[in-house]
Amino acid sequence: MFKFAENAMPHRIPRQPLTTIRRATRHDLDSMVHLLQMLFTIEASFEPAPERQRAGLKQMLRHPRQSCIMVAETIMPPPTPPRIIGMCTGQLVTSTAQGTQSLWIEDLIIESAWRNHGYGRQLLEAIISWGKGEGATRAQLLAENANLSAINFYTYLGWERTDLNCWRKMLCSS
Repeated sequence: MFKFAENAMPHRIPRQPLTTIRRATRHDLDSMVHLLQMLFTIEASFEPAPERQRAGLKQMLRHPRQSCIMVAETIMPPPTPPRIIGMCTGQLVTSTAQGTQSLWIEDLIIESAWRNHGYGRQLLEAIISWGKGEGATRAQLLAENANLSAINFYTYLGWERTDLNCWRKMLCSS
């Protein structure tokens, strides 16, 4: 029988999660709605409305050539089930300035406990790769002026501010 020296502890391999970046499916809807609730509590321009967010996500999932949702999923050893810890959405629009498709990126969110591990960058890279594969030659996104961590993150990744402002007008009361 093997014995440890007095006061010695056996070496334990830490339970490091395997995190994958993949395209979302309808099975991820509950997790994505939860993430959007977190995001919309950060952004003053939007409000959490789970059923509206679920409807928007379903619409995006129904049009895989026009829109894409990427998720970051951790896979832990059993018995812990896989868990969606982040997401990012992208939609194609036609750019008259570019004369091609342009990628509109929204909804980048990583659960706070999982931030600063590269998952946000990986999600952005995955959504941009999808957009390029669909013919997009430019990507754009918005960040709230008060969300300095997001602004610093995008700046760090090489995104450039433009002189454009975002304006909106609600077309229905719901």
